[in-house]
Amino acid sequence: MAKSQTGLSLVEVVVTLAIVAFALTLALPSYQSVAQANRLSAGSNALSGSMHLARSEAVLRGERVTMCVSDDGDRCSATGGWHRGWIVFHDPDANAQRGANEALLHVQPALEALSITGNQPVARYVSYSSLGWPRLTTGALQMGTLTVCVERQQGRKIVLSRTGRVRLDAANC
Repeated sequence: MAKSQTGLSLVEVVVTLAIVAFALTLALPSYQSVAQANRLSAGSNALSGSMHLARSEAVLRGERVTMCVSDDGDRCSATGGWHRGWIVFHDPDANAQRGANEALLHVQPALEALSITGNQPVARYVSYSSLGWPRLTTGALQMGTLTVCVERQQGRKIVLSRTGRVRLDAANC
């Protein structure tokens, strides 16, 4: 009486592992590209969403609301880029610095694997007047571009218009 063989032979296991390794070699770069595109999309959407929140809160409250770079989620930072995180807060004294009695409306923690920089007018903060218009602490018009980049990818620009409207465009990083 012959015994039936169960299981896989060594040759079958080696061939199967070779096929799986080859498939992973082809799929992994595509997966990394998709993951980076998703990081870019999530970062730019978080930033533009916070700008929309700040604008709508300024109009709703009838007073200035500011969004600024923040390392600790409580105070505005003097250095570093937007990728380190930001806060949105009620800013009735219009100084773009959160005081002890100013309501914190939103906290965005640091975004990993992204670089977010703003040109000079929006490098540290974006502040909206009671009419929803972007204004510097001096009262001057505040327009600018924030660029969101992820390595080896085309980036996105978040463009702040003079009316306070935000739009997304492609950017070269």
